[in-house]
Amino acid sequence: MDRAGHPAATGRPFPTREEIAKGYGANSFVRRVADRAEVPRELAEAGIPAVLATLREAVGDQEFRDATAQLPREYDILLSTPAGPGGAG
Repeated sequence: MDRAGHPAATGRPFPTREEIAKGYGANSFVRRVADRAEVPRELAEAGIPAVLATLREAVGDQEFRDATAQLPREYDILLSTPAGPGGAG
């Protein structure tokens, strides 16, 4: 497992409980993912739906729906199924 981006490996601090529990909008989420992964915002925004689709496969539809139902509606665009290699999603 590659741990290069792990806070302990990068020298970045782990998020505090307050930071983890604090809610934030979809734009802030995308920015935080980009910052944490050290990639451009556009790349993070394009990759988030693929990661979430993989999570859905891992935990199952019902568990995924139960968890994501707690998110504000602005997250819906990030929860959409990513396009496949041919561009169809």
